[in-house]
Amino acid sequence: MAILQRAGVPLIDDTADGSAGSGLMHHKFMVVDRAVVVTGSANFTPSCIHGDPGADRTRGNVNHLMRLHSRELAHTFVSEFERMWGDGPGVYPTAALGWARAAEPPSRCTWVKRR
Repeated sequence: MAILQRAGVPLIDDTADGSAGSGLMHHKFMVVDRAVVVTGSANFTPSCIHGDPGADRTRGNVNHLMRLHSRELAHTFVSEFERMWGDGPGVYPTAALGWARAAEPPSRCTWVKRR
């Protein structure tokens, strides 16, 4: 978080509405150029990817990341991000985080095998 804040990346705090927060945000994905999706079980933190410095027992965490090249799949992930982000920081009521999220049916992508 500190690295993102120093870089001026906007953040949404799910406690900004005065609540204790939902604690339900667990998405782990990144979309690059609206064409590549990076997702998996790994948290995007140095300790999750490499282990904690000086703590050998945390090295080799069993996590994975996948890099998927698909504009259609990227579109699905971008739509989910935009739904969560709403109008961004300072306009919390439009962000669909935690309990505020309306139930939606799962998105579908059509996969085409390319040679």
